[in-house]
Amino acid sequence: MKNIILFLVSIFFFVGISKAQDLIYKKDKSVLVVKVIEIGVDEIKYKMYSDLEGITFAVDKNDILKIKFESGKVELFGDYNNANNYSDNKKNALKIDFLSPLFGQTTIGYERSLKPGASMEFQLGIIGAGVNNYKYFGVESSGLFVRAGYKFITKPDFYLKGLRYAHVLKGGYIRPEITLGMCKEDLIYNYSYIYSSGLSSRRKVTTDVVFAAFMLNFGKQWIMNNSFLVDFFFGFGYGYKSNNQDFISRVNSDMTNYYFGNSHAFMGPFGDFPIALGGGLKIGYLIK
Repeated sequence: MKNIILFLVSIFFFVGISKAQDLIYKKDKSVLVVKVIEIGVDEIKYKMYSDLEGITFAVDKNDILKIKFESGKVELFGDYNNANNYSDNKKNALKIDFLSPLFGQTTIGYERSLKPGASMEFQLGIIGAGVNNYKYFGVESSGLFVRAGYKFITKPDFYLKGLRYAHVLKGGYIRPEITLGMCKEDLIYNYSYIYSSGLSSRRKVTTDVVFAAFMLNFGKQWIMNNSFLVDFFFGFGYGYKSNNQDFISRVNSDMTNYYFGNSHAFMGPFGDFPIALGGGLKIGYLIK
């Protein structure tokens, strides 16, 4: 009976001791049993738990994975996915595709950081709000498209101190995205374009077009002063365009085979081959 009591007392004593100590887990897999004295900007000061009256040691914060305190609280270090490191970052951005008006449409977008290393991006495109490069050929288009993508920030730019992203939205990335859109094409033909059709000298044909694309984009985004961004990217994928055009627009398919998802996404001049290619340059402003 006496032995059992001593055994139980030993267990309670051990548990009490283990709760009263701090544990520092280092990147080299070692664990220090200590009493943390101070957490500074660059280093952590501590005393060995076995010698609380002894000298004070210090360890660089970049060498530490985490600290488990006697209270049970765990503080993570050396983890750029720790959201607490980015409390001062603006995590939302409004964007415009800088080159899109040159391709017959204007694209505006919104990006929101979900967590370190990931964000969602949504875009709205207004077809016809830009330079009509096909006006000479009698082609005028108007419509809308929407786009949604999930961004994986794969090559982060990070500060060495504390090992964190320089900004939660900054860095190289891969962005899968889906585009859905609809537009109306007005095709105006002069008789001189098609000699054997028997058409009058001028005719207007309106065609409704539905299009879609799945793209895999690669790019890099830069953040300046937590306020301004520049985003450069290119991508490829699969595209679809409804084939409800009449004889005349088929004859001129070399002029209408461009598709609008951007300055950034088009099918053609590949005929019916469902390839989509793209690229773009976005600029934007960060908001809270």
